[in-house]
Amino acid sequence: INPQWLVDAISRVIRDKSLHKYNRKEMEEVGLESDAERMFDQGVVSLDLITYFWTYEKVDFFVDLMQRTLLLSDWNFENSDDKLFLVPSLLPEKKPSNGGLDINKEIYRFAFDFSKDWLPNGVFQRLVCLSVAHAARCSNPAPPELSLSACTVWFSSTVLLLEEIESRIN
Repeated sequence: INPQWLVDAISRVIRDKSLHKYNRKEMEEVGLESDAERMFDQGVVSLDLITYFWTYEKVDFFVDLMQRTLLLSDWNFENSDDKLFLVPSLLPEKKPSNGGLDINKEIYRFAFDFSKDWLPNGVFQRLVCLSVAHAARCSNPAPPELSLSACTVWFSSTVLLLEEIESRIN
């Protein structure tokens, strides 16, 4: 296996919008402009867009690889004929509203504290993938509120609030 082949394929999806722009005209011509905009606005990617990026080659393999490595997860929070995926590393930086929750109420709290060391890159995004995948399996799942460093995910009657702050995940 050529590792660069894998990196090149994954980087067609996971990329910095300000550094690696897509050809907007090309996206428009193939009818995927709104899919590309949604990818950067919401971190949600359609299977059609992924298939286009990977030029119709080994799509099932790459989706499976990215799911197993928690780089993406199924997005099952809307009625759509399109297969959708969440790519947490593409989420915009904004604070979720926490769905009107009173976060001063008694809630269970925990933290991953790496202040004496360093928080490995991507840990937060992988926790988001796991949380979203679990929430989607709950009955009547509510769409999570997500950003690059904070999320609110509902598991039926339980709520998970995650926030990455420097070397901690609260």
